[in-house]
Amino acid sequence: MTTVASRVLAVAVLACFVFVLFSVCFPGTASAGADKGTGGDRSLAEKKGIEGLFQGKGTAADDPRLAKPWQKYLALGSIAVTVIVWKFL
Repeated sequence: MTTVASRVLAVAVLACFVFVLFSVCFPGTASAGADKGTGGDRSLAEKKGIEGLFQGKGTAADDPRLAKPWQKYLALGSIAVTVIVWKFL
């Protein structure tokens, strides 16, 4: 009889396998510089560096490289969760 932990591990391994298989079969869908019609964003792929990010009060609508407010709160929340998990485990 399998335990819950072994079932969770089996599902995680299966999910990783499916992800790798998808990435190998369809590599163009995840690349930013893909040709037209295959996904990706050519203008985003051509931008280099982060020198323009800190020159003013830009918003995420101005430059897609900037973090959106919900992404900043998610990052802070994940740090808090990490501290709590490490403290109580």
